[in-house]
Amino acid sequence: MNLDKLQNWLISTNNDVAYISDPISINYFTGYSMDPHERIFALLAFKDKAAFIFAPELNVEEAKNSAWDGDVYGYLDHENPWSKIADLVNQRIGTPNNVAIEKAHLSVDRLEALRIAFPDSSFTNKDAMKVHWEGESNNAKTFMYVYNHTTQEWDLQDAQKIYDGSQIELTASIELNDYLKDSSVRVMIQNGEGYTPPQYDSQTTRITTSNEDDTPREDYDFTFVVESDTQYYNEDYDGNPEQDVDGSYQYQLDIHEWVLANRERMNIQYMFHDGDIIDDEHLEPEWENADKAYKMLDEAGMPYGVLAGNHDVGHLSGDYTSFSQYFGEE
Repeated sequence: MNLDKLQNWLISTNNDVAYISDPISINYFTGYSMDPHERIFALLAFKDKAAFIFAPELNVEEAKNSAWDGDVYGYLDHENPWSKIADLVNQRIGTPNNVAIEKAHLSVDRLEALRIAFPDSSFTNKDAMKVHWEGESNNAKTFMYVYNHTTQEWDLQDAQKIYDGSQIELTASIELNDYLKDSSVRVMIQNGEGYTPPQYDSQTTRITTSNEDDTPREDYDFTFVVESDTQYYNEDYDGNPEQDVDGSYQYQLDIHEWVLANRERMNIQYMFHDGDIIDDEHLEPEWENADKAYKMLDEAGMPYGVLAGNHDVGHLSGDYTSFSQYFGEE
């Protein structure tokens, strides 16, 4: 089963053969383990042919009697192992165009010997893996980051993306040298509106706003909005017998229009209303005004939360009936 994963990787990366030389990796793929000391010990895997183990002749019978049920080929000390490997590969698939190797495990001398054995082949680093993520997203600007343990930063990946408006798939091929630690790789998916790793802050476009004291965009990652005491805006409707403050309902709409217009620029993640949405709990039109204003956020998919103020629950009566009807749990 593990070997199937390797073959799938060869297919996905357009490699014809993989030369695996790390004994731990060979054991993982074949179930056979040995210490080759200074001799050549390798697994040769192909995308559409059976794999084989190549080992010192004195270990061939041991390998054949192990959990491995594939072919095992050996070489004697006086033989050139690289020529023999090349002959065996050519017998199976002809001259390979692309050969995958475990670069981190190969010495310079052995890598050069492989290049001589396969002079017409290109070599790629097998110390890589395909990272695939799929899930729901409301934003086509969804990105994949992988944590680089060398630089201690999150690296943006050039991931292949498939998006249908609600479901998204991201696939990237990463080299493990800087990303693998303690047998794991840390992956972060960002839907375009969330934490921005520091090295990408400078990519944010500066926008001039009407507030000369506006915090420079590169100085923050995301924003929360706090809305409060909109009761005198939402009580503004024709014929309200209890309107005693000259508020304007248009201001309530303006607030939400501004939030939505600046959502992307400021990376607004959430809006809080900390109470007193309306002024008179028993007047239905005030709730209808507020409901209309918040429907703007609902339709835009803007997350928000609303707390009840004393005006919203009839002051001392503590009546949550209308509040629960319009802003309670759905």
